[in-house]
Amino acid sequence: MSSETTVPFTQSGLTVQEYEHIFAAYWKDVFKICHYYTRDDDAAADLTQNVFIMVWQKRNFLKDEGMMKHYLLRAAKLEALNFSRQQQTRAHQMVQFHALSDPSSGSNTTEQDVLQREAGRHLQQQLSKLPLKSQAVFKMSLYDGLDNEAIANELDMGRKNVEYHLYKAIRFIKSKIF
Repeated sequence: MSSETTVPFTQSGLTVQEYEHIFAAYWKDVFKICHYYTRDDDAAADLTQNVFIMVWQKRNFLKDEGMMKHYLLRAAKLEALNFSRQQQTRAHQMVQFHALSDPSSGSNTTEQDVLQREAGRHLQQQLSKLPLKSQAVFKMSLYDGLDNEAIANELDMGRKNVEYHLYKAIRFIKSKIF
């Protein structure tokens, strides 16, 4: 840790001043841990913010300043690992969706071809029920293979907005197909 100065906690949890001190003292270390696991500056910044939001939300229960460093570093690691797990799951789902909607994905029997075409038609029907932006984001991700940043640039929207539309589309389609 870069800064080991301490501010004594009140008996009832963290005050605003104590929280500000903790943020100033530990945000860089929390960011480093999040970045180590994600290898993405934007994701690490978002995860760091999530960790400090969690600290603020639990401020009435955090009374031991000696455990704060451990708590923050552990929370950062868990937050980053959870994010990585979600990204892997999303990538796996995209591969499954692509296999469902691509009739040339290598099936070798007529029955599989029929089932795959039917699944592809069902996927297209469900896609058509989504708002246009969600459809566009999902199709650009699935069919064009674009990452969130490229989609954001193409559609002139923020990366978080792209993530929202993609999450919304995947959640909707999963509820209708799986």
